[in-house]
Amino acid sequence: MTRAVVIKVSGSEITPANPEFVKRLSASLKSLYRDGKYDIALVPGGGHLARDYIRSARDFGAGEAQSDLIGVEATRLNATFLIACLRDLAYPTAIEDPREASHLVLQDHVIGVICGRGTGHSTDNVAAQFAGVMGVKQMVKITSVGGIYSKDPRTNPDAKMLKAISYDDLKGLISHDSRKAGSNMIVDMLCAKSIQNNHIEMFVISPNDVGKIGAVLEHRSDLGTVVNAAGERDIRKQGELWPTGS
Repeated sequence: MTRAVVIKVSGSEITPANPEFVKRLSASLKSLYRDGKYDIALVPGGGHLARDYIRSARDFGAGEAQSDLIGVEATRLNATFLIACLRDLAYPTAIEDPREASHLVLQDHVIGVICGRGTGHSTDNVAAQFAGVMGVKQMVKITSVGGIYSKDPRTNPDAKMLKAISYDDLKGLISHDSRKAGSNMIVDMLCAKSIQNNHIEMFVISPNDVGKIGAVLEHRSDLGTVVNAAGERDIRKQGELWPTGS
């Protein structure tokens, strides 16, 4: 039985300066797709490209709405780059409409690469919204820190990675974060609420583990952090049946 997954990738990893990651990501997606287990929607962030342009635009007086639109165009460029890397497995243009993504990914069975859309939406939230509209119950976020921590690991050396966390506890961790365009947080509140409302299980993993996405989704690996209602993780042995429900 084919399952669907939305994969959100840090835009900072998607760059011609980091060809090894792009090769590993492409190989992993091709393997998941060709094995016939997964229909895939892929959402790249804007990354350093977006943040650099937004920072400069703000120096010239750009507001939040303009900054958001710059971020959207950065995600469109990253999406187009990934489409080129995936070649004939991906739909040839970036997708903005969740209904179109549902048709292309779930019915036509092509890898759909989704770009940012509108103002006031991070690509994390875009990924969660698309997953909700498409009825997808699992989402993977690939980010440089490789998981969710008790504190920001970039500024707190005593921060501990959480192997599992509930939706409510995640919202408690991020309740004081900023949602300005170009901000660089593990996940924003809109995304957290969206995955909770739609009962989406989210895995947060490192770019180094991109080749193990299948094992993570099938609960055969404890890499990174899982976010779900119970805040629990159940690791299955190789070959053990994995759940087909939400």
